[in-house]
Amino acid sequence: MRRALLLAVVVALSVVAAAHAADPPFVTVGGGVGTFPIMAAKIADVINKEFPGVKASSIPGGSDLNLKNIQSGASTVGLSISMTTYQAYNGVAHFPQKLDKVRHVMSLYRGYVHYVASARSDIRSFEDITKRPYRVYVGKVGTLHHVLMNGMLKAYGITADDIRKAGGIPNPVAYSDVVRMLQDGQIDVAMLTGPVPYGLAMELAQSPGIRFLQASDEAVTKVAKALPGIGRAVIPKGSYKGQDTDIQTVAYMSHMVASSDLTEDFVYRLTAAMVKHMPDMKNLFAGAHEIRAETGLLDNPVPVHPGAKRYYDEKGIK
Repeated sequence: MRRALLLAVVVALSVVAAAHAADPPFVTVGGGVGTFPIMAAKIADVINKEFPGVKASSIPGGSDLNLKNIQSGASTVGLSISMTTYQAYNGVAHFPQKLDKVRHVMSLYRGYVHYVASARSDIRSFEDITKRPYRVYVGKVGTLHHVLMNGMLKAYGITADDIRKAGGIPNPVAYSDVVRMLQDGQIDVAMLTGPVPYGLAMELAQSPGIRFLQASDEAVTKVAKALPGIGRAVIPKGSYKGQDTDIQTVAYMSHMVASSDLTEDFVYRLTAAMVKHMPDMKNLFAGAHEIRAETGLLDNPVPVHPGAKRYYDEKGIK
């Protein structure tokens, strides 16, 4: 009996060892700008701590490049924005070919879209934008900000021509110029994307003062349907100076993705390791407090890696 039990243990350990032998010797984690380099470095740190036979490092990137690197095999793990991942996986928008090796591993934290109007204007709703000659930020074509700004305007039936007909100007300036132009009175309507509270929005709430534009249920539904990976969100009242009501808006998800070439066992253990180290992530940057196992599948528009799916199924996370 003891020999049989010992044999069973040896066999079990051999199976585990064989599975772990399939771990990749190296893992490159694609980062980017903003919070992505910090998060990518943390993911690499988790892998180095929890997988003794694996060497992980973070590399420069961005959503587009990270997804292309996963497709080519230049990297195996990366960070992306949910909407961009959907476009890449399906080969739409600015992706001429499908990047179909990408798989979702974990939803991490949201980028809340702050649609705002200068307090110097009379704008109190999206419908007001075409009532007078206002200067409206529409973002540079091909950018996330262009898509999200025009997506919401379209949900209200507002086009660039409508803005012009009212005597206004649809302004495709760079996102980096938005704060300065709002402060200088060069634009009246704009959007910001970031955590809540967001430093740039706090700055504008102080000077020159801004009004947050409330998105209707219908508009949010239209944007989410038109842009898979975008979800409904709320900026809680009191988040900013002068904001005395909850503001309904939309948000994109920054999420962790991986190559379909990685084994189910490796990604299962990687998902578990990420959850184990979540307490260390809460103070990495503004918005990191949102990283929770329970929201690991939130607003994900692409297939989940089988290893991550096994973990979420075991935990009852949907």
